Amino acid sequence: MKTSRLNKELKRIVKSLLEKEVINLTIRLPVRTLLHLKTMPFRLKNVVFEQIACRIPISTIDQFGIRSFDGKRLIIREPAKSSTANQLYWCGYKSRQHQTTSVFCMFAKRASSIFDIGANIGFYALLAGAIKEKGSIFAFEPVSRIFELLKDNININMFSNVIPIQKVVTDYEGVITFYVNLESDHSASTLKGFREITQEIKVPCITLDKYVEQNNIGKVDLVKIDVEGEDHRVLKGMQRTLNKR
Repeated sequence: MKTSRLNKELKRIVKSLLEKEVINLTIRLPVRTLLHLKTMPFRLKNVVFEQIACRIPISTIDQFGIRSFDGKRLIIREPAKSSTANQLYWCGYKSRQHQTTSVFCMFAKRASSIFDIGANIGFYALLAGAIKEKGSIFAFEPVSRIFELLKDNININMFSNVIPIQKVVTDYEGVITFYVNLESDHSASTLKGFREITQEIKVPCITLDKYVEQNNIGKVDLVKIDVEGEDHRVLKGMQRTLNKR
């Protein structure tokens, strides 16, 4: 019992010290610099990120900049409120699904109409916005608190061609039950039981076909889908769009 109490007290003291700006800055900047080294082995980077960086408070950071595809600069808001933004802050652009983002960016260069379905804070939509000054990017995110971060990120980067939509994309139009993972801020799904601890909410939903028709979108060039196991329903709701290709 004494050991347990001692450990708790030590953790409390360490946390309190790390929250002091001078100490926080002294530790945070070298750790972030280390994690941004291109020569650092991937496994070692993961250990440093999970065991050290994730324990350092970053609540005082309002926004930060990163270099993304082709050196394009992105500004990301409030990394303490999003695990995706937190990872980008500590480890940089290449830490986030690097192979997938490279392919996405390659296709985005040639696309004029891009859909980001399951946008979260807008990482893919922002990449597209940085690449495409012209054309339209439609970013769908139904969870209110994440949607606010998505809008903030779009606004601070001044991407007027990135359009945020607070809806679920699925295989029908109306209202749908949505399950928000309470153990992580970056996952939610229409699939019941996809995580153990979830909050059930009701949100508006639409098919991609319907959205395209309502907004007179001539063609869809690129679609990124990340909807936690319900991708097939998104595809079912975009059959007419697919058949136009």
